[in-house]
Amino acid sequence: LDTTPLTKTVFAEWNNLIKKFGNEVNVLVDAPMDEIKENTNEKIANAIRVFRENKVIIHPGGGGRYGRIELPDDKTTWKQPKSGGQKSLFDFVGE
Repeated sequence: LDTTPLTKTVFAEWNNLIKKFGNEVNVLVDAPMDEIKENTNEKIANAIRVFRENKVIIHPGGGGRYGRIELPDDKTTWKQPKSGGQKSLFDFVGE
């Protein structure tokens, strides 16, 4: 999908995955990737795979800005930043 995450198309795809797998945690963490690939397009399946591999790039919010995440492109070498305080969602996702 060549669109932003807030469009009706992306929202509909997300809701279809939730309907198929039960809830957001199942989609993002538990459902088998081959089933996700069968039930959505390649870009969304790839985004879920990258999330599961803990390779999303997190841009924290602050100073009146919302935080955001970014998917690395194929040329990006990614290292998880060292954190020393508050736990993130990734601390609860198994590898």
